[in-house]
Amino acid sequence: MIAVIGDIHGCYYTLKELVKKVKLNYSVTEIYSVGDLIDRGKFSYEVIEYIIEKGIISTVGNHELMFYYYTKVPNNEIGNLWIFNGNETTLASYSGKKEKMNEHLNFIKNLPFYINLPDCFISHAGISSLLKKKLTADPLLKLENFNKIVKKYLDDEHGLIWNRDLLMNLGKLQPQESHKNLGLKDQLLI
Repeated sequence: MIAVIGDIHGCYYTLKELVKKVKLNYSVTEIYSVGDLIDRGKFSYEVIEYIIEKGIISTVGNHELMFYYYTKVPNNEIGNLWIFNGNETTLASYSGKKEKMNEHLNFIKNLPFYINLPDCFISHAGISSLLKKKLTADPLLKLENFNKIVKKYLDDEHGLIWNRDLLMNLGKLQPQESHKNLGLKDQLLI
């Protein structure tokens, strides 16, 4: 069994408590996150430190991408969106920690867009059913083509980072961020 956590959004103490409860009550082999580690809550820096320290495997979320592009690729459309999506609390959490912020940005840069497990496909927002026409019947069999589509639709509302559509049937579970701003209540155990 694995555990998948979504929408941490800077809630460090809640994350620590959730991880503790998961480990105490379930025999999980791995803990994953679908991203949105930062913004809104006051402890984005601490959340990323904890994720790294505990070896929690995460995909990149739209908030991490906005943070990265805002900081490293000025005038990028994705980065410009960060101004309207909770950047103040994240920037405040990194006050006086410029070197650590650069380390964390490199960590974010290397997060995968998805993790394909035998019985579960983990990404931030899931594969939109609207992309079905652009993908093969079993898109995960031809990963080269799938990866091209993922990159092509990176900043699209139907892409793996922003999708709010119904999910494409992959024959396996697709945990996704709910976009309901519920914080860690969007947890899911598999």
